Amino acid sequence: MADVYTLVIHDVSFMLQCLARTLQNIGILDVHSAPNVMTACTIMENCETQPDLFVTNFQALNMNGVEFL
Repeated sequence: MADVYTLVIHDVSFMLQCLARTLQNIGILDVHSAPNVMTACTIMENCETQPDLFVTNFQALNMNGVEFL
């Protein structure tokens, strides 16, 4: 699973770090994180490969995970 490009989006810094670390601990090594949807969109616009997996929170400021997807 090391080659799974994952983007974690969460507006709570502690949760963002915990989720990213947990994914890395289970073998997903290509983990990127964003504190909000706007940052996630910028990351996606600037990378050549789109994420294989998104991890988002359901309730967030401005836009939730469902609206983002």
